Amino acid sequence: AVVSTQSTGMLCTNRYGIAAMVVGVFVKDYIVSKTDVILTPDYRPSFYFTIASSLLCVLAVSFIRLQEDDGPLIPTPPKIPILKNKRLLSVLATVFCLGMCHNMIQNFLLWYIEDIDGSHICMGIVVLTEHLSEIPFFFFGEYAIRIFGHTRIIACACIVYAFRFLSYSIITKPWLVVPFEIGNGITLALMWASAASYVSLMTPTKHQATTLGLLGGLHFQLGHFLSAILAGELITRAGFKAAWWIYATFILAVGALYVTADTLLPKIESYEEIEGENKGTENTEAEINPPTQPDPETPISAAGLDNPTYME
Repeated sequence: AVVSTQSTGMLCTNRYGIAAMVVGVFVKDYIVSKTDVILTPDYRPSFYFTIASSLLCVLAVSFIRLQEDDGPLIPTPPKIPILKNKRLLSVLATVFCLGMCHNMIQNFLLWYIEDIDGSHICMGIVVLTEHLSEIPFFFFGEYAIRIFGHTRIIACACIVYAFRFLSYSIITKPWLVVPFEIGNGITLALMWASAASYVSLMTPTKHQATTLGLLGGLHFQLGHFLSAILAGELITRAGFKAAWWIYATFILAVGALYVTADTLLPKIESYEEIEGENKGTENTEAEINPPTQPDPETPISAAGLDNPTYME
């Protein structure tokens, strides 16, 4: 999980950061309308860049040759009694809340910079710094997880988010936002590598793909969707500074609850407890040759990582 997260994350980081910098340079601060009265930002270069990038993607995909599988087009979805694994539920809930915080920055930070008279070049530098900061953490994330453990890293992401939100609330000069965006390496890259690895270790092998898909959906889809609505309404009614403070308090409380839950919940003794009703429903071959599962009394390894349950 960590290896695939590192590769995919670094590719997305490089593309996103470079695009933000290029568009930020070419977007003019203002364009005067025909009436010479209304001043509106000129975002046309960003739309041109998006269209050109989309066409290049279509061209690249047209050269890809996929090998078709003889299996069914719509495979039977696996049954995952997630509610039986409370430790897994605590991670999913925390990552969902972290996704809300990520959306708060993605959707509204640039708007806030504009409100404090920041230029579009400043916005491009901010986005570039955010994504360049992720690269070292994708490289060294495995070592950080080994040293600090999954739970501590996820809790640290909550603290760093709160620190960033509180910093935004007192900043009055837009360029001062740039140094705080280095924290994005912890709140996104390192957190995501840790969460994906932790979820993989807590899930039976046959359910890992589905559970990782659920993790991504909670963070990048549902968390972003809910935060876009709530944060927008909050900013409209209370203003940016109040919104930053509310989000900082919220994510600190989430981090405290997560650490408490991870500490108090019973450790995973057997994957049979996780699979619940699925036990005994597999075919005869699977019963004769069951998939090898890690011994709970010994550390498990996934991409060179120790079992977080027993590390922490």
